[in-house]
Amino acid sequence: MSVIPFDRFACPIDLSSLTQTNTVFSCAQKHSFDQSQKGYVNLLPVQFKKTKDPGDNQEMVLARKSFLETGQYHFIMDTIIDFLSGIVSSHPSEPIYCVDAGCGEGYYLDRFQNLFVRQFPNTPLACLGYDISKEAIKKASARSKTIHWAVATNAHIPVLSQSVDYLFCFFGFPVPSEFYRILKKDGLLFLVDPGEKHLLEIRKKLYLKIKKETPYHLNMDKFPQFKHIKTISRIKQMELLSDTDLFNLIAMTPHIHRASAEKIQTTLRCSFPSITADIRINVLSPADKS
Repeated sequence: MSVIPFDRFACPIDLSSLTQTNTVFSCAQKHSFDQSQKGYVNLLPVQFKKTKDPGDNQEMVLARKSFLETGQYHFIMDTIIDFLSGIVSSHPSEPIYCVDAGCGEGYYLDRFQNLFVRQFPNTPLACLGYDISKEAIKKASARSKTIHWAVATNAHIPVLSQSVDYLFCFFGFPVPSEFYRILKKDGLLFLVDPGEKHLLEIRKKLYLKIKKETPYHLNMDKFPQFKHIKTISRIKQMELLSDTDLFNLIAMTPHIHRASAEKIQTTLRCSFPSITADIRINVLSPADKS
């Protein structure tokens, strides 16, 4: 197996290198962070928190985990692996360092690692997934013991500068300056967002007026330090969703908070022959990085 340890941690306070000794991560300035019994490390200092328990709560995490495990979104990571096939094959022996920013309960990164190892067995791979939600990281650490997991925030990514080959942000909240900092000069950033028709059938039931899902295209003004490489669009009709799957799909999205409780209950009583998954994958790379 080509999985290797992720050894490019940075102290979230001063960005100096973090060294792991047994279950303790520490830097030269003597900031230290303990690894939990579940295997993850909390790299979110209290001064970086805006609330006591930031991020998704347990109910939202469980809903996302349950729905993603149905396999309806397998095609997203399959598409990314297809894109990477020619790139990795041209340098098969070079180690790849990969980070999932806002990894949630770890579904996407775990699938990436499994597909990558199967397709590129001779390429060493190190993976780190982090999320601001401790509840999400608890589930992620139970999903895979070969991926490193951390509680952390995009505003202070605990990763060394210019050390990451591939950076994922799935339906998240990117911080372009931090993403630029940790990526190598030839690294790739994958921004995965909903397209204009994403979950359109559900949104028509939830709202009187349908707004376009945003961001459904890339606004490069928000990413001045990057160059756009490619936009990949994928649409899939999700069929035969059970009542439980439909609930979990709504519960794992912002619609669970935006729509009224009455509209949500009405929607859950509806029958949908199919529901559209419309996904945009924007691939970026740092510009003018020496």
